[in-house]
Amino acid sequence: MSRFSPRIRGTSAFYDYVNLVFAILPGSILNYSMFTENFKGNYKNKKIIFLETNLRILGCFIEMKKQLFFFSLSAATIIGLSGCGNDTNHVDHSKSSKESKQQEMKHNKSGSMKNMDMKHGHSGSGEVPENLKAAENPTYKIGSQAMIKADHMKGMMGAQATIVGAYTTTAYVVSYTPTTGGERVENHKWVIQEEIKNAGNQTIKPGTEVTIEADHMKGMKGAKAEIVSSEKTTVYMIDYTPTTGGAKVKNHKWVTESELSAK
Repeated sequence: MSRFSPRIRGTSAFYDYVNLVFAILPGSILNYSMFTENFKGNYKNKKIIFLETNLRILGCFIEMKKQLFFFSLSAATIIGLSGCGNDTNHVDHSKSSKESKQQEMKHNKSGSMKNMDMKHGHSGSGEVPENLKAAENPTYKIGSQAMIKADHMKGMMGAQATIVGAYTTTAYVVSYTPTTGGERVENHKWVIQEEIKNAGNQTIKPGTEVTIEADHMKGMKGAKAEIVSSEKTTVYMIDYTPTTGGAKVKNHKWVTESELSAK
């Protein structure tokens, strides 16, 4: 028996019929004409009971509809807000992942040249081209000390340098593939004008392919290189001890004037 089909007490066929309808069709409106056609007699009290019951059922039915509507509306609102929140979190997470990936790529790119240089080794030769001119009045005198602000190799940044030589020239950033094989070295600093085959006196434009005659690193001499950029400056040959420890680096070529600072 449904909670919305109240039991009407009695023993007559009328009451049994009404109770049966309430049990089968809870919440529906009874058809009074059907009721009167099937039963005879004095129905005054029965009409009152019948109408009151139908009104109660109708009220319950309307209340259920209202509650169901508000419940559905609330559920839809909560789901919608939850979906918006998830979308926002997804966007923020994607943005964060993208930024992290870009930072990682930037770090890997900046470190590639240092890793390649370390892999191919430093020659340590103090020889310089015969036509290279010594700087007349360099900012950092030979034998003086300065702090390194460059990070060409691991342990270089912040190390104390001793000036071995100072020269006026054009310095180039180059990318090249070592003659000994292996990965291409990107953005190597520095190769100077006098270390490029048939360079002449004119500044070489970026993108030009040249042949390197320097032997700063293993596999550099004779390698084909591409000019990335150039800078007219004073270059220095230096000795320094890496901040990461290890043996002293002698005759490192080159650091520019802007890559050094006074102690």
